[in-house]
Amino acid sequence: MAAGLYFIYFKLAFPKYENSMKPYVAFSIGLAAASLAIGYGLPSLWLGVTGVAALGLLWLTALWRNWPSMTTPLAVCFIGLTTYGTWQGVAIGWLLFSLVATLAAWDLAQFTHRLQGVGQIEEKARLQRTHLQRLLVVAGLGLLAGGVALSFQIKLDLGWIILLGLLTVIGLGRVIARLQRESD
Repeated sequence: MAAGLYFIYFKLAFPKYENSMKPYVAFSIGLAAASLAIGYGLPSLWLGVTGVAALGLLWLTALWRNWPSMTTPLAVCFIGLTTYGTWQGVAIGWLLFSLVATLAAWDLAQFTHRLQGVGQIEEKARLQRTHLQRLLVVAGLGLLAGGVALSFQIKLDLGWIILLGLLTVIGLGRVIARLQRESD
């Protein structure tokens, strides 16, 4: 419900962004920053909360000022703070949610930048809607897979880990190749 109110407010307050992906990017950045700040705040790690808030505001500023070169470094900083949070005893659920929201924000920001560089696009709204739907599926599956992975603990030898890593790389390579063929 809060997300719906946010989008209604945003469309009324900023009508020039009616057909823009920026509200979705901003919402994802907000989710990433809020969940990471809550995660750091629960064990009273106030320096982490301050750092997350500063990075979140910087990323939102970069978004509104159209500084696409800042997207990747700021996403890496968020991921770094997420990684650091695991060493500081931050609740893993908040970290997982922040990681998925960070990756979604990064993806949407990159997608927005690519759309701005193309010029005139036929059926732009449909393309954006399709991208958002796919991203929601991937983010949902990522949260589900992360939750399942955190629920179980399996001990594997190094050989099995290497084999699973190779199978993952091969599988991702096939998925990427298939998506590239579909987009042509």
